Amino acid sequence: MAIVDGEKNFLLTHSQLVSVLNGMVDAIWVFNSAGDPLYLNQNALSFIGLSSLSEFFPKYGSRQKLASLYRDFNLRDESGAQVLDLDNRLSRALAGEESPPFILRVRKGPNSPERMFLNRMRRLANPHGEPELLVAIIHDITAVRAKTQALRDRERELSLIYDHVTDLVGLLRVSAPGEYRILTANSAYFRLSPKTPQEVIGKRLEEFLTPEGFAIWDGKLREIIEHKKAIRFESETYTMNAPFHLDQNWMPVLDDKEEVTHVLVTARDITELKATQERLRQSEKMEAIGQLAGGVAHDFNNLLTAINGFADLSLVRSDLPAEVREYLESIRRSGDKAAALTSQLLAYSRKTMMVPRQLNLNASVTDMEKILRRLINEDITISTRLKPDLGDVRADPGQISQVILNLAVNARDAMPAGGKLTLETSNVSLPAAQAYSPVDAKPGPYVRLSVRDSGTGMSESVRARIFEPFFTTKEAGQGTGLGLSSVYGIVRQSGGYITVQSTVGKGSTFHLLLPRVDSHEMGSSAPAAESAPLGRENVLLVEDEEPVRIFLAKALESFGYTVRKCRNGSEALNALRENPLSSQLVITDLVMPGMSGSALSKTARQLNPLVKVLFISGYADHSLAKEALSLAGAYFLQKPFSSAQLAMRVRQALDQ
Repeated sequence: MAIVDGEKNFLLTHSQLVSVLNGMVDAIWVFNSAGDPLYLNQNALSFIGLSSLSEFFPKYGSRQKLASLYRDFNLRDESGAQVLDLDNRLSRALAGEESPPFILRVRKGPNSPERMFLNRMRRLANPHGEPELLVAIIHDITAVRAKTQALRDRERELSLIYDHVTDLVGLLRVSAPGEYRILTANSAYFRLSPKTPQEVIGKRLEEFLTPEGFAIWDGKLREIIEHKKAIRFESETYTMNAPFHLDQNWMPVLDDKEEVTHVLVTARDITELKATQERLRQSEKMEAIGQLAGGVAHDFNNLLTAINGFADLSLVRSDLPAEVREYLESIRRSGDKAAALTSQLLAYSRKTMMVPRQLNLNASVTDMEKILRRLINEDITISTRLKPDLGDVRADPGQISQVILNLAVNARDAMPAGGKLTLETSNVSLPAAQAYSPVDAKPGPYVRLSVRDSGTGMSESVRARIFEPFFTTKEAGQGTGLGLSSVYGIVRQSGGYITVQSTVGKGSTFHLLLPRVDSHEMGSSAPAAESAPLGRENVLLVEDEEPVRIFLAKALESFGYTVRKCRNGSEALNALRENPLSSQLVITDLVMPGMSGSALSKTARQLNPLVKVLFISGYADHSLAKEALSLAGAYFLQKPFSSAQLAMRVRQALDQ
């Protein structure tokens, strides 16, 4: 009875063991010491397409028969190479050799999906060390491998993004306030840093920052740790091998306890952006100063027109005492000097009335070369490099000559001990990578004039202000500070750009860029100068500044004209409506309160199509001047002017 119970218990134990093996997700193979299969669990049978051991053993029941099974499943290793030595592996495992896990790629048929299995073999020996059984455990890792590969692909994608993003990215581990370690930094960081990844990754933050730099970083990191909020700020880098401006964004990474464990640092290099903003700010400042200068020059020119004009009217008298004549002549000379200053202010502010025509800068440089050789000290060598096929530009020849002269004088003053002055022309196209290309330049073909000296050069702070009016590095009384500012205004008014490159002790180079024109345009020559002519026509004078109006009226009357004076456009229109044909010429200020001279001239032409118009102004507003001078029979006279110049221009307008 005891023996029967023992057998029963043994059978129950065996049955339970079989159930356990069949319930396992892995495929289980059991071999005897000869390598013949003894047992397969249900997963192993199902995979090879069988339902029971009774089906398996007749077909694959011996070691020799298993070879056909290996061929049916086209076994391959992890690299994809065909596996031909599976029986050898079985032999080595039965012999007691160490059998490391290996991977097999299995495909049941040509249309079946490939699956991957991790194989482990283990020999089971009896108490005497003799092999009895070999167990092979085969684990399906297809899904795991797919997920692993997906993770690797994702990691590779993130790595590509991380290393190719242009922003600097880094991650700090925070152990405690003041204790930070660099875990990673991307390629963008190391493109700017003089340090290698080995010198940075894994290091404590204070190991490669200066004490001052670490103090700043520590302060900001403590702020993040305390408030648990991101911070953003601009800074100049402390770790790069050149001065870089960075727009930084530091974000805390919190754990489940809401404690800061890491800080993600991103930074964008805004060095060029800051430089562009500074250039734009400087350009806007220059524009604002130009507006102010133009307004001042306008009012000043009205005053000078009256001062110089009344001096002219007084000087024509023959009964003046000698002392009074001397005083008036001094007033007139001072007025001329003041007029020259306002002319420079107007050139800077781009309010000068220009008469542009097509010209070649080579000819301008050649024409000025003789003058420069007389003006420049003998210890300064002048050389020219003129491109033979230089394109033409459209500009005022007199203004271009003034530009060349002012730049040459500036170069001369920068070479007190002598040196070399070079004027060079060339054709260029923008945009271009050259340092002389201005940030706001419009794309297209240009002609470049470069004026280079070997003088003292200038610092960055001086270079930044070099075109400002009244800014000068010369001693008091040695200059007005308007030379280069007038150059700037003329070039910009001509539709061009000017930049400067300079290094202290190595000289300076001014680059002028003027738009290149392709079609040839014949420039009209100015009428020949004549002596102050007389007339008998009726003139309608419109001027809002009373001193100027009085001078103009007296000057015109002294030349024989009949003058009707008006203070503004409304008075002038009333006079014209009363008798449209009473005036042969309207002389009007271009800029007046209420009604502009341009608007007045249009109505005057409607009332009398034959009436001529002469515009006068302290400065030429581009839009108003362009509109006014587009009228047939319209002329312009820039304030301040002499009575003789007035007489000539009036006669010119009436006779054309």
